[in-house]
Amino acid sequence: MSNTKVTIVADKNGTQYTPESIQRELLKLVPKQGKQTIKIQGDSVAAVRDKKSVIATAKHAQSAIDTPLTLQILDRTVTITNTTIANWITFVESNDKKSLSLTLKNDIVKAFLSPYEKQVYIAPGVSTATFVDGHEAALTTGAKGRRLNIEKTLAAIQDELIAQNKKIVPLPVSELQPKISYNRSYSITSAGLNALLADIGKKKGNYAITVRELSGLERFGSYNGDKTYHPASTYKLFIAYGVLKRIDSGILHWPDSFRSGKSVEQCFNAMIINSDNACAEAFGDRLGWGAINDDVRAIGISSSVILRGRLASTTNDQVALLHKFLYGNIVTADSLSRLLGVMRQQVYRSGIPAGVGVPVANKVGFLNGLKHDSAIVYSNHGTYLISIYSSGSSWANIADAAHQIEAYLRS
Repeated sequence: MSNTKVTIVADKNGTQYTPESIQRELLKLVPKQGKQTIKIQGDSVAAVRDKKSVIATAKHAQSAIDTPLTLQILDRTVTITNTTIANWITFVESNDKKSLSLTLKNDIVKAFLSPYEKQVYIAPGVSTATFVDGHEAALTTGAKGRRLNIEKTLAAIQDELIAQNKKIVPLPVSELQPKISYNRSYSITSAGLNALLADIGKKKGNYAITVRELSGLERFGSYNGDKTYHPASTYKLFIAYGVLKRIDSGILHWPDSFRSGKSVEQCFNAMIINSDNACAEAFGDRLGWGAINDDVRAIGISSSVILRGRLASTTNDQVALLHKFLYGNIVTADSLSRLLGVMRQQVYRSGIPAGVGVPVANKVGFLNGLKHDSAIVYSNHGTYLISIYSSGSSWANIADAAHQIEAYLRS
């Protein structure tokens, strides 16, 4: 194409050099010393596409260039010159390369439309939904916006160039819906706490959260609190109860030799502080898994299962157990003091402790993507219990959830 004129370049035969043609010339050589030069005659190859096959396409392209094209953009029209049209169009080959068809140079057309696109564009407004304790209280609807639909515009222009109807082509404008902003607030009630926990849990994924205040407003809230998870190492709090109960009854004694040279006291400390699995399993075997499971049932915790090879718990049960330790008289004051002391020394502190930034006695669990944390939080606004179970999450996410809960309870 030259400026606004479509020209056809005549086809020419090509030359193909095959192994057979090379071998044919080599066989003609007479062996002798020194360099020899041979001239290989290639085989003539006819052009796949000849002049006749593209004449119609060339005429179609020339007609597209010569036919007036007018675009309507909202309330104005824009006439496209034949020079511009010539710059817009190009040809594509069929799969067998025998024919050509007309198409657009999309990038060039987009560049041409860019100023008009900016003129058409109106940014959408913002709709604000206000929620109080998870219930919609108000909705303010923002204005709709608009934009030039570039994809449909390119298709409309190409269709007109092919059809050549000499019509005005209206360029499609798309409506843009307002963006949505959520304004959430929570009352200082158990309903508010429940709504907060639900919003946190839904945003973070596979989560269960239970919180119970021990003073002040004594709020209680949970999200998926009855959902059963493998408890990972948080089951060791139940094992700890079984050990302390037998210490209090005189069946076990702290100095007793227990496992691999460790005393009962040393194994108990390792089980809570370092989350030692061997000591926890040894306590379960020594005391009897069934007996420990019965102990848990006897204090009113019904969803958890503490059996070798069959462990399950919920965040509601975790908080219930911590509450029983503190207020249920299920162990003596000395045993409770010892348990809280080792929980405060627990070495994994990247979850709830990192999030709340205040003293915490906790026990974590992690196993195959599960990350759990159950804790007693000693905040300056009061003590509360919290358990977070998660699957596929991270300690940073758990810390963030705990941080949000601490900020709400503090407010």
